[in-house]
Amino acid sequence: MRNAFGTLIVSPAQLPREERIDVVREIAGRLLADRAIDARWLGAAISAWLRDGGDFDAVLGVRAPRGSHATPQRALKRDMQDAALARLVVAAGGVVAAAAALNGGHCAERARAALDHAIAMRCPRSRTAVGRAVARHRRSRGAL
Repeated sequence: MRNAFGTLIVSPAQLPREERIDVVREIAGRLLADRAIDARWLGAAISAWLRDGGDFDAVLGVRAPRGSHATPQRALKRDMQDAALARLVVAAGGVVAAAAALNGGHCAERARAALDHAIAMRCPRSRTAVGRAVARHRRSRGAL
C-alpha cells in the first residue's frame, strides 16, 4: 500500500507477493544507481537473481564450498562472538580475567553485563579461544 506520492506506507512483509517482488526490483534499481561500488554490485546481483532465479547465495558468491560449514551465517555469528569477547576482555581487564569469568571465576561488577552477553552468545571459554577471538576482532577492525 502506497501513499499518493508512491511511497510505501506499510511493511513490504504485509504486501501481496507480486507487490513484494516489485519492491525488491525497485530497491535493486536504487542500488544500481548508487555511487558506491558495493551498492551497485548488490543491485546487479539482486537484478540477476530476479531475472534468472537460482540460489541467492550462489548469485552473491557467498555460498560455502561443497562440504564446508563456513556459511555466511557462521561467519556472522563468529564475528558477533568475537566482538562480545573483545568487550568482555576490556571490561574484565584482560584475556586471563575474561576466560576465568567465563568459566565461573570472579567477575568484576563493571564486566557483568559483558559477561552475561558473552555467555548468551555461547562464546568459547578457553583462554586460548578468547585470545584468538580478540585478535581476529582487532584484525577485522584494522586495530593491529
